[in-house]
Amino acid sequence: MPTNRRRAWAGFVLVATMALAGCGGSTVGESPETSSTTPTSSESATPDDHEPASATVVVRTGGIAGARDIVRIAADGTARLTTRARTTRACAPSQASLDRLAAIDLVALKAIPSTSSQMADGFVYSVSADGASASASEGDADSHRAELVDAAAAVIGSCLATQS
Repeated sequence: MPTNRRRAWAGFVLVATMALAGCGGSTVGESPETSSTTPTSSESATPDDHEPASATVVVRTGGIAGARDIVRIAADGTARLTTRARTTRACAPSQASLDRLAAIDLVALKAIPSTSSQMADGFVYSVSADGASASASEGDADSHRAELVDAAAAVIGSCLATQS
């Protein structure tokens, strides 16, 4: 019969193993395109055949639950949210979050090297618009990349909070 000390040790090992299993994701310097939580080719961060090239696509991947949220925003401001469960619905990102995202120069941002020591279970945000794209992760020390994280998080958050 196991002793209380052995049971406690076995419980600790089980909890530690499960906690470490949740800490996956991309490593420092790894692009979100190679992350295990990156959208599949059918859910990429680029416009698909059914939407105009001028669409803006915001993708959030990662987190402890392995989130994969994609917001596709048409030029007229209408938006569709696709979640990890592959459910798609119309959503209404706030105008303030859209303006904040539009103010970011994706081409210039992509040229800035990432100084991220990506936080465990943090989110990675990828934005694609007008033929340009950039990615940033929570914990990135560069203020421009942090602004992309904040702006993209605001778009995703406002879409998750509202339905149109």
